[in-house]
Amino acid sequence: MISRPSGVNRRQFLSIFSSTVAAIGVAACAAPAPAQPTAAPPPAAPAAKPTTAPAAPPTTAPAAAATSAPAAAAATTAPAVAQKGTLTFSWFDWLPARLLNDLGKDYVKVGGWSIQGDLVGATQWHDKIFTEFAAKGGADFPILDSQWIGEGVAGGHIVEITDYAQKNINLKDINPPSLTSYGEFPQGSGKLYGLPCEQDALAYVVRKDLFQDAKEQQAFKAKYNRDLAPARNWDEYYDIAEFFNRPEQGLYGTAMHFAAAYDAITCNFNQILWSWGGELWDGKAKTDGFINSEAGVGALQWMQKLYRVSPPGSGNWWFDEVNNAMAQGQVAQAINWFAFHAGLVDPKASKVADKIIWGVVPAGPKAHVAHLGGMGIHISSYSKNKDAALDFVKWFQTQEVQKKWAQAGALTANVTILNSPEFVSYEPWNQTFKETLPLLRDFWNLPEYARMLDLQEKTLNAAVVNQTDAREALDKIAKGQQSILEDAGYA
Repeated sequence: MISRPSGVNRRQFLSIFSSTVAAIGVAACAAPAPAQPTAAPPPAAPAAKPTTAPAAPPTTAPAAAATSAPAAAAATTAPAVAQKGTLTFSWFDWLPARLLNDLGKDYVKVGGWSIQGDLVGATQWHDKIFTEFAAKGGADFPILDSQWIGEGVAGGHIVEITDYAQKNINLKDINPPSLTSYGEFPQGSGKLYGLPCEQDALAYVVRKDLFQDAKEQQAFKAKYNRDLAPARNWDEYYDIAEFFNRPEQGLYGTAMHFAAAYDAITCNFNQILWSWGGELWDGKAKTDGFINSEAGVGALQWMQKLYRVSPPGSGNWWFDEVNNAMAQGQVAQAINWFAFHAGLVDPKASKVADKIIWGVVPAGPKAHVAHLGGMGIHISSYSKNKDAALDFVKWFQTQEVQKKWAQAGALTANVTILNSPEFVSYEPWNQTFKETLPLLRDFWNLPEYARMLDLQEKTLNAAVVNQTDAREALDKIAKGQQSILEDAGYA
């Protein structure tokens, strides 16, 4: 196998091994048993510092029917093909987008097309793509959050690729929840409008130096009558947050997304709601009686309690702020997306680079759920190079390219790569990432998603930060979302 040597950063690695993947022609996920939280080894090469980006949320619909496709073409030494032009993709500016640009340097040698990213900030990402859709232009293959598929399909903006994917891509090699969340619409229909690009999920990290300190262990056991260890459930998570809540020392027990920014607080609420046994809606047309159920009220009240022992100002925190608090040694534990953890093990950016333990997010009293994140790759209806864009997607989904994608630091949904013994050596969190995949859920990807999310995001944030009545907040969300669905004709 090809592994990234110690002392070589991701960009150097891509350059060193570009010839390996350039030779590739254009041409079943059994969940492992949960293991103990994974500790970070001593830091090697500095990882890229996380930038801004949102993440995507969970789904329970069955994945599109998986079909076998011809095996990827074997590596050859054929000469590079003539250049044909440039294919563009739209995404926000972060490490995976830059890695996709770098893979394009390999693709031009076999496909003849250069790959160029059109990158913006996270908060401009959606509006840029859909503004360009409205003008019948934009990138050849936009990278969409999983929740935007419905909006893209309803507007006729993205191409259905079901037949092409079944004939040209081994769909059995894609993690089923990932295939559903990043490509299928409507959920359960089997119709594909995209494929996984960057898989992601919410993760749990703790400070090894604090959790393994003998004095802290003794004090914790005296107070809570159990050993100090990474939380197995959300009640244990709260106890740890309370125990390490020491403002006078500049130390706090938790960092979590509470901001009203895109889906920041919503994703954390969703996974806690599901773990409490609740649902956002009935999956068809009804929210009232679901999100505002007793389970919903209990989940939101728990978040309000956690906020009271959270760092000042964390009502405005999203992924960057949570990552920075952990990296600067200000918190004992945190919940954040896997895709941003490179900054935690960068000794130039992190004071705790060799002191991190990864774990699966805690369980609730009724279920154990982790929120899906990440994005899919799609073909624009307005691309003048649809066939060439499809060829790139086919190449990108091959095992050889997905292996390189994972080796470079991105997160793959390819089950063969995920289940390979080498995968866990690529990043210190990869074992935990594998254990998280069977727990993933995503939420509605309806065309009305943006309006429903905006109401939920702002109302949850206000309820947590201002400590207002949880039931009233959820009733407001349920009735407002119900009205949105009824106005759109759902029945």
